[in-house]
Amino acid sequence: MIRVIIVLVLAMNLTGCPAMLYASLKNQAVSDITIFATSNPNKSWVASSGNSTKLVWGWGGCIIVQDKDTESYFSAEPIPENVVHAGMFSSKLEVMYKNGNLFFVSMSGELIEVNRIRKCNNT
Repeated sequence: MIRVIIVLVLAMNLTGCPAMLYASLKNQAVSDITIFATSNPNKSWVASSGNSTKLVWGWGGCIIVQDKDTESYFSAEPIPENVVHAGMFSSKLEVMYKNGNLFFVSMSGELIEVNRIRKCNNT
């Protein structure tokens, strides 16, 4: 019985080792956008202008943002440490799409530009 309690206590202290990383993406563009993550190729998310959507952030992949006129590619990594809110089984971060750029939103509210890339691999 004591072993079970020890295992439970240890498991509850494993924050920062998430199985999933979710992002809340706020769309500050004047038009709706569609988001794709190469780590989850069968799924897309739509964020209307001025609203947010929750999506799975792609570990080691690429984020594609389509607005009415353009398609932009961003690297899903590296992720700055001061943007991840660690949870028990998942963690989350906040991202903002503004003026054709994608930004991480730090815990203090600072915008940190997500690296833009020329094209995603395997697209």
